[in-house]
Amino acid sequence: LFRLESVQALSGCSVCEGTILMPSERSHGLSIEPFMGGMFDISYTGVGNAKAWHQNHLVGASCFSYASFGLLLFVPRAAWALALWTVITSAASFWADYVHIEEPSHLAHKVDRIVAFLYCATITYGSLFIVNLSVGYCTFVLVFAVLLFWASRKSETRAQWMFAHTAWHLLPPLALLLPGVFS
Repeated sequence: LFRLESVQALSGCSVCEGTILMPSERSHGLSIEPFMGGMFDISYTGVGNAKAWHQNHLVGASCFSYASFGLLLFVPRAAWALALWTVITSAASFWADYVHIEEPSHLAHKVDRIVAFLYCATITYGSLFIVNLSVGYCTFVLVFAVLLFWASRKSETRAQWMFAHTAWHLLPPLALLLPGVFS
């Protein structure tokens, strides 16, 4: 299906010469994928992040923020399926981001990405229709989460990754919980 050819011959781009890229990565102007660090790529290998990714107790603990904040959001409203999905998300996150973080090509990372996409849909639905947060606030939290994800993927050192990844796990779910605490 894909032949190993010079990308410059395929795309006319000297920057990519010698690099094997998927068709969407050749367009530079049409794809946001290179900018987003593989966010929308379920098969992202993580190899480019291997120097920063490491087993860190703070990151491991932060994986459970999805369940912690999700249970606080959804159990009082008897939204059991949504609460359960936040627990599943925490388990997948811990499996990938702590147990197998130093193995970028491990199946845990692909499972975590799939679960994370479904979590995003679940938390958006729950925040809008169960918790009754405004569309504007939910949009703000989603953009904030994407920026934290991007910071995590662009981290070049272990310390940067630890702070950015922990913030990505903790701050968006906390932001969804806060309006209920202060109302």
